[in-house]
Amino acid sequence: MKNAYLIISNPDRDPEGKYTERVKKCLKENGADICNLNESNGDTSGIKAIIVLGGDGTLMRTADAVKDFGVHILGINTGTLGYLTGAETNNLENAVKKMIAGDYRIEKRMMLDVSVNDDAPETVLNDAVVTRNGYSRIIRLKIKINGSEVLTVGGDGIIISTPTGSTGYNLSAGGSICVPEAEMIIVTPICPHSMTARSVIASAEDEITIEIPEERNYETPDLGITLDGRAFHMLKSGDVIKIRRSKSITRLIKTDESSFFEALKSKLS
Repeated sequence: MKNAYLIISNPDRDPEGKYTERVKKCLKENGADICNLNESNGDTSGIKAIIVLGGDGTLMRTADAVKDFGVHILGINTGTLGYLTGAETNNLENAVKKMIAGDYRIEKRMMLDVSVNDDAPETVLNDAVVTRNGYSRIIRLKIKINGSEVLTVGGDGIIISTPTGSTGYNLSAGGSICVPEAEMIIVTPICPHSMTARSVIASAEDEITIEIPEERNYETPDLGITLDGRAFHMLKSGDVIKIRRSKSITRLIKTDESSFFEALKSKLS
């Protein structure tokens, strides 16, 4: 079906389907077609936009799935904070109508490619987090930017974040809040066992390398890397993680005029 809207809904965040039905009704009443997920067969070429109902996790999974197709995404927050979403359920119909009418702006968000030991990279919109897997002992990591050592971190781990992800785990760990459309990479230690280990902001064009020291003798299940909270990969001594800017970007539909800082103040109370 050409020029239709695809709806992706998280059933855990809309168990009765009431928000999904409101979206469908609004689309039909305003002359828009609806494409079912099964009908798309992974092909987004004929889809005008994707409407995601859920929280940030649902939107990030969708962004990863369609990252190579350049499709626009409208997120409707049926979760908790919903930093990435462009509308709340109390103005759902208004947001959908504006989207159909083309009365919106697009925010382009940079993504990161993450590879372990030169394996095929995986792409993240928020962050890559190297941390312990349930053990209390300190882990040590060597962090390089463009081949130059910047930090040797002893602590609970390290967060490599995009500006979009700066308000997530990075914020909780004391990292800087960045305007989400900025182009930079934030490197933030988690509970560092040092007074001098601080968050570092690198250029979007820099390559970040995380080395797991050989002498520490880390074995699976000690250590792992989590990508956008959706995938956990075990790590071991001698592993090398490389993180760089991705060619893919996420295009988020925004239908209101509120600024990032207004939304931040509202969501963080």
